[in-house]
Amino acid sequence: MLAYRYLIIVPLSLVAQPLVSMISGALARLGYFDVLILYGIVVATAIIGDIAWYWIGYHWGERFVRRFGRYFSITPKHVHGVKKIFSRYHTSILLVSKVTNGVGLAWVTLFTAGMTRIPFGRYLALNIAGELIWSAMTLSVGYFFSHLYITVHDVLGKVFLTAAIALAAALIIGFWIYVRRRIAAEFEQA
Repeated sequence: MLAYRYLIIVPLSLVAQPLVSMISGALARLGYFDVLILYGIVVATAIIGDIAWYWIGYHWGERFVRRFGRYFSITPKHVHGVKKIFSRYHTSILLVSKVTNGVGLAWVTLFTAGMTRIPFGRYLALNIAGELIWSAMTLSVGYFFSHLYITVHDVLGKVFLTAAIALAAALIIGFWIYVRRRIAAEFEQA
């Protein structure tokens, strides 16, 4: 099974990249993976997924919105507003979404980028830049915090570590809410 350990990472990363990166980072710390090879695999797999979402949005985005948009409260006015905002701020939107992994909705952003016909070369460059940062962060969390958690033996240390992780998560979520409100305000003005 260990002979195929890198191949197992590919399909798992397509489904749950952040979790797989963190767990893989912890396993790299224990010596089961080479960190640089793992990093390359995680980044490449994520970029393949990003290209797929762009392609789906590019080819079927408009049809999907026309056919199913009403079930998601998406109107032609919403689509027009999103296209306006995306064409104006696509660099910021794609980078923030990629680095924060869209707080669970990155695929929506990638789908929308395809639907709004962001130039593919620019889209790919922004996603690669964002993915390099995101994958480094998630692998680092698994690599460094797994060791920290293992070495912390007392209850107070584990409580502090849990509180620090919760605080970091709250800060990321708070930042994402702020960005979403800014985008919503821009959308209302559009």
